[in-house]
Amino acid sequence: MATVCRLGSRLALFGLLAALISGCSQEASLPRVLRVAKGSTNPGSLDIEESVRDRRVVKELQALFQDFDPGLRLHPTSYSEANLVEDIARQTSSGLGPDLIVTNGNTALTLLEQDLTHAIPLQSKVRSRITPMALQRVTTASGAIAGIPVSQYLQLACYDKRRLPKPPTTLQDLAKASGEGKVFGLAMHLEDLYWTLGGFDATPALEDALQATPTSTDHNQRLTAWLQWLQNASFQQNVLFFSNQTALSDQLIQGKLDWITCWSSQLPQLRKALQQHLGITTLPKGPLGKATPITRLQVWALGRNSSARQQRDSLKLLSFMVEPWAQKTLALKYRTSFPVNPQVAPIVERQLAGERQLTTETVQLGLSDLPSTQHANSVVAAIGSNPERLSRVNGVLNSVIFGTRNATEGSKALRQTLKGEQP
Repeated sequence: MATVCRLGSRLALFGLLAALISGCSQEASLPRVLRVAKGSTNPGSLDIEESVRDRRVVKELQALFQDFDPGLRLHPTSYSEANLVEDIARQTSSGLGPDLIVTNGNTALTLLEQDLTHAIPLQSKVRSRITPMALQRVTTASGAIAGIPVSQYLQLACYDKRRLPKPPTTLQDLAKASGEGKVFGLAMHLEDLYWTLGGFDATPALEDALQATPTSTDHNQRLTAWLQWLQNASFQQNVLFFSNQTALSDQLIQGKLDWITCWSSQLPQLRKALQQHLGITTLPKGPLGKATPITRLQVWALGRNSSARQQRDSLKLLSFMVEPWAQKTLALKYRTSFPVNPQVAPIVERQLAGERQLTTETVQLGLSDLPSTQHANSVVAAIGSNPERLSRVNGVLNSVIFGTRNATEGSKALRQTLKGEQP
């Protein structure tokens, strides 16, 4: 009888071990899911078409990754960029936050500041695949990296060829055309307006203030002249300022604007609506220099509710996305963004510039390592790395545009804000 009991115990033990082994095998073969929260490309309400497009892009990215990791699955959800931080905060507090968050550079910095994401532990191999200018713009004052830049959108001018046969090449031409009844649209944030600084050579005054060094009379005069132009433009009947780029593109499509500043991320929507009537060109230069557009980054950040395994998978995916092959494939497949990997950027720049009837020089205004671009990225990075300071800078700009401060007062307030003083 005892022998029978011992035999039964052994069989039960073997059965338990077999079940455990089988369970481990099944667990290893099960798909591993990463939840991806994707903010809308432009501020404002979430566009249904963009949401559908985002899901398709993420799923196609998953397909590209299958050869490297067949067991990984991405589950994307789209959110309004305007409400992204609030939505992520609510989900994270409940323990249901996403594994990855796709947004712009400024929002990535805000998420990290509010402890809603993890700083990226960047390996030297991955760092070498990202242009230093892009990394600089997602690095905090303490040196923490808020997210991995994966692509960048270029700022251009878009217009309706039926309503504006010849787009302005200078700010003076823009003022003349607006006086003749052509309607122009601009957005009010520093990121969207930065291109106009180059026309007045006003960047040195911002750099002086950021470094807390005395501003020369010449630099201060150029800064004041830039702000005066903004205010004069806002007072013109046919130059309209909007709160975000989404409103601009909507107004162009509806025929209420003839010309707008635009980002390359908006081109699919604009092409679909305007078809052959869409014109794309460079931004106009000013009295003292060319336009100095910056790029808008697409950044992937790490959510706080991931398991250790999910975080490893996320970092593996991010490393893959900045590989030369992936960068070139994604950029040329969708033709709306440019690579952040310096090895493949020149190839894609030349091809996309030719398609859009733009010179390579025009495309490189926001992408190259030219001194003007380096200065622009340094200033934007220094301001954007502190979300509170960025908000105050935008507040000063809005007060000048709306006329509650004159240009001289705005120049003083802007310099005080950049120095960390209360304007």
